[in-house]
Amino acid sequence: MLRPRNPLTRIRLAAGFPRAADAATAVDCSYIHLINVERGHVNPSEALVLRMARAFKVSEKRVRAAVRAAQRAMLKRKLQAVA
Repeated sequence: MLRPRNPLTRIRLAAGFPRAADAATAVDCSYIHLINVERGHVNPSEALVLRMARAFKVSEKRVRAAVRAAQRAMLKRKLQAVA
């Protein structure tokens, strides 16, 4: 199996959630919203960051860093598509 490039996806997988739908249920948000957060399309609320940290058994700081990394990667892809 390939290692996902997205750090938030890696955190989710390491926490034992191979399906995003299962993780979304655990953090009490919709599957689509979780995928959009993982891809860097939307900012998670503070409450969602807390729930993700608890469910994935990592620090809030690590979740926030992974979200920022996903957002940077998304912006990089958009800029490359324009250039």
